[in-house]
Amino acid sequence: MVGALSNSAGEAHRHLATNIRLVLGRRRLRKRTAKPSLLEITGKTGIAAIPYAGGALNQIINGLQQRRRYEAETALGAISERVGQDVFLTIVAGNPEIEAMLWIALQAITMTGVESKRRVLQNVVANAMVSEEPIDIEQLKVTALAELDAPHIRALERLSQAQWFDAQHSPSPRGEDGKDHSALAYAANREPTPVLAALIRTGVVYPGGAVDTGQGVSYAPVAGELTVGGVTEFGEDLLDDLRAEDPDGAASRPGDQERAAHRAFMKELRSKFDGEAAK
Repeated sequence: MVGALSNSAGEAHRHLATNIRLVLGRRRLRKRTAKPSLLEITGKTGIAAIPYAGGALNQIINGLQQRRRYEAETALGAISERVGQDVFLTIVAGNPEIEAMLWIALQAITMTGVESKRRVLQNVVANAMVSEEPIDIEQLKVTALAELDAPHIRALERLSQAQWFDAQHSPSPRGEDGKDHSALAYAANREPTPVLAALIRTGVVYPGGAVDTGQGVSYAPVAGELTVGGVTEFGEDLLDDLRAEDPDGAASRPGDQERAAHRAFMKELRSKFDGEAAK
């Protein structure tokens, strides 16, 4: 029975390696042809919408699938070029943990609109393949990024900025009303609950309500409230990776409107705490 399972696993890995070779070969033949634009996709639906000439919905679905396939093939090619195709195939076929990491990363790459996230996932998988050290941190980064997308990345950026603001201004953490009046608390209160929950779940921020029991720190969340206690070192590392792939912040804060909103948020923080300091 064990031998049969082993043979089955070996056959599956050989099949996977063959499929990856086909994808990489097709990608070389295509010479990195451009990803089909949404305009090209929707332009085809004009003819497709004519009775008996095809289905407009099918044209859109097929076009979107082409775009997703393009992203996956581009990622596979980039990782393969960095580590070498033979090494790449050997590692994927012989290391189940990296195989699983690659699969999770590819799904996340095809499902996101954040370009810096795609590049970071490629880098993380490639680093894991050439690393001689345990790959736990790479696995954690891939798992976290698979769950975090544009709204979460923008929120994490705002929380990080607020945490930095607190470190520079050293505000009193508690006011006379007993509430947390830090910039971090102010920023966290502005974020939607599902976003905060995802940030806490993936370990990029600490949960709020930390209590020092004398025998270690425990968490006692307040009923009806979801707060954060700060951005973790892991969260800052992940942000640094994203910033390195997106220096101007365009991917994590897409468009002029989002960048303007971020500047307005930081101006609001400065105004709020400068006003309190003047009291």
